[in-house]
Amino acid sequence: MKHFFLILISLYSVFQIKAQSSVKGLVDNFTEYSQTFPSEKVHIHSSKEVASLGDTLYFSAYLVGDDLRVSELSRLLYVGLISPKDEVIQELSLRVDSLGRAFGDFVLIDTLQSGVYKIRAFTNYQRNFEPEYFFSKTISVLSLDVAKVNSAKSDSSGFINFHLFPEGGDLQNGLDNFIAFKATDANNHPIEISGYIVDDLGQKIKPFQSAHDGMGLFILQVNPERTYTCEYEYKGRSYSHGLPNGLDHGYLLHVRNTEEQIHISVQSNNSSFHNTFLVLQSGDRIIEIVKPKSSPKAIYFSRFRENLPTGTIKVTMFDGNARAVAERLVFNENPLDCQNLQINVDSTQITRRSKINLYYELQNDGLVTSTIATLSTSISPIKHFKDPEVSIKSNLLLTSDLKGHVYQPDQYFDPKNNNSITELDLLMMTNGWRRFQWEKIMQKQHQPQYFPETGFTVSGRITKNINRDKGVSSKIYFSYLQNPMLQLTTTSDEEGYFTFRNLDVRDTVTAFVKTISENDRKKEKDVANNNTFIQLDKPTIPHYTPSFSCPDQLNKLDSAIIERSQKLFDIRSAFDQDVVILDAVEINDKKKPKDPFRRPAMMYSRPDRRIVLDSLDTYYQNVFEVIQSRFSGVKVVGPFGEQQVIIRGATSMGSNNNIGATFLVDGIPVDLSYVNSLPMSNVSFIDVLIGANAIVYGTQGARGVVAIYTGGNTKFNVETDPVGLETFAMTGYYPPREFYMPNYTTPSEKQNVRPDFRSPLYWNPMQVLIKGMGKDSFFTSDEKGEFVIYSEGITTDGKPFTGYKTFTVE
Repeated sequence: MKHFFLILISLYSVFQIKAQSSVKGLVDNFTEYSQTFPSEKVHIHSSKEVASLGDTLYFSAYLVGDDLRVSELSRLLYVGLISPKDEVIQELSLRVDSLGRAFGDFVLIDTLQSGVYKIRAFTNYQRNFEPEYFFSKTISVLSLDVAKVNSAKSDSSGFINFHLFPEGGDLQNGLDNFIAFKATDANNHPIEISGYIVDDLGQKIKPFQSAHDGMGLFILQVNPERTYTCEYEYKGRSYSHGLPNGLDHGYLLHVRNTEEQIHISVQSNNSSFHNTFLVLQSGDRIIEIVKPKSSPKAIYFSRFRENLPTGTIKVTMFDGNARAVAERLVFNENPLDCQNLQINVDSTQITRRSKINLYYELQNDGLVTSTIATLSTSISPIKHFKDPEVSIKSNLLLTSDLKGHVYQPDQYFDPKNNNSITELDLLMMTNGWRRFQWEKIMQKQHQPQYFPETGFTVSGRITKNINRDKGVSSKIYFSYLQNPMLQLTTTSDEEGYFTFRNLDVRDTVTAFVKTISENDRKKEKDVANNNTFIQLDKPTIPHYTPSFSCPDQLNKLDSAIIERSQKLFDIRSAFDQDVVILDAVEINDKKKPKDPFRRPAMMYSRPDRRIVLDSLDTYYQNVFEVIQSRFSGVKVVGPFGEQQVIIRGATSMGSNNNIGATFLVDGIPVDLSYVNSLPMSNVSFIDVLIGANAIVYGTQGARGVVAIYTGGNTKFNVETDPVGLETFAMTGYYPPREFYMPNYTTPSEKQNVRPDFRSPLYWNPMQVLIKGMGKDSFFTSDEKGEFVIYSEGITTDGKPFTGYKTFTVE
């Protein structure tokens, strides 16, 4: 007997060690995964939610990590505008600053079609996850012609998406199961339904009906000898959906939410709680592991909301073999994290074209917070204002963590919504966790394919010139024609692949990569290696298929926006006369044939020397190579990037530090960096001027003039195939437009007769609050009525917030 008890004690110790080992292994794998794949989240705040063709849509971007603090990974953000036909209209590359902010704009040219567009935003690193992980929001774009508006009629097909969601994942026989459901139409809009749970004997067990946005909940004690269906009617048609079969062995995980606490319980039907445990996870953090102290028949515990982080929390039940057997999402809003932005207007009586000061106070429980925050603000007439589809708060705390469409997520954060806890819990039961699955954690699938970018990337492959399927290892360097002092060097791998990462490109530049030749002594020469060929990778945009909801029917709000846009169009037509359309005039000059090389910018009749690039049979990399090899009496001196052209016979006057000829491109003086950046396919011909021809340009022409004229040439428009060298145009960060704000304190602006009906009235994408306080100012326009100030922002310690204020212009 004593021996038997020793065996039991030994087995218990083994089981305890195994349980501890399982928990430790899970935590270690989770930590490794989180460190390899830390989260990044993006939010876009746009200047308006409904726009019209011809508008400029401004936006502000926020990039944060899992804890909602500034991301430490990426500094390059891609923001795209997607058409109703899922076509990328424009893709912007934006530089993210040290506070995690960027801003940009899309011009909605009038040749676009009206309809529902999407703004999509992501970092290269986020491509390691599903495209659904990218930020996405809809923007309604209206035509100025009401008859051309793509207004969709409500779905009348009777098609229904109906899904059942047993709490925890599976139905358990013999227990009271909480079962949520969700019903939507073909446009992914919620529909309200009601019906009965019917068993296989045809008996109506209990009624059910949706409680909020097509979602509902019923409780069913599952009899293993019966099967069940949900039966209901919608638009005159009958529907029936079967319930899954129950399990004889398993765990039933249940969560009950109250205003102050979250209560969690686990029941079992014929399954042991020995060595089981629960994991509470928030994003990239395991916040708690709960183990039963003995082998109970059930588990129950509760946590105060103020002791849990704000956001989506995943509760997972693991059995004795460390397998995830039940899971439930819970949303928590910690009252200590709640931020309230107060916006105050300093004037009680506001008139047209007057200056208004705004004062911001970020409060928590009525007290001003002592934190730094960033925010963006838009001001619009209230009749044109539409609540955002998703705010920074509902996105970063809710929808960015959920799979599946969330209808009007901002409603769950409305302080006037007294049912938000119950409605949020229905949402948690009917939407999945987006981040990852525990199976991937335990299998150690930790191989990222895409890496964070702090700048642009140039990559490709080096192959043999005569056998371009054969990669070779070679030394290669990268540089810009505009800045040849920057030279980055790397060596391709054995297959020839190479990458230059994190390139800080602020504008469009001409860049090149070149393999380096070596002489017999293995010393580098500054010439391309003719035995190699460089294949550059084309930048790729990840495929993304958004689930569009059809545009709503034209309503009063849309009509007001169209009317306003038409007014703005009429103002631009009357006051912006930059382009004058003239009738065609035909000129017949029979006395003197037209000179095909004559350009309006020419101040001379004939050049001293001219080269037409169409006449050349040799490929040249830049203008200086043409000058050096084709013009007699003309010499190029100086290192690459600092070349100067010496023309024999030109006057040598002035400083010895600047002895070279003046360069003109289409009659405009330019510097050497600009000349170096000119693509040869865009150069038509080059003139060299000395003496009287050059003196017409004043002292600038004293040392001679090299006049370059663009317009393209057929010879160099033919695609060339240089070896050992690849030159290409590289586009840098997008330079955003600034929102124009007139200054009516100046007499000229105040007396301007041009009508002012800005849309929006004001937009500021980059504001900062210091110790929770800030100030801003703007000028009203010629429009009277009520206006809305709407702000979105986030504190540096990761607490998102919104602000709303109205004022009236008399």
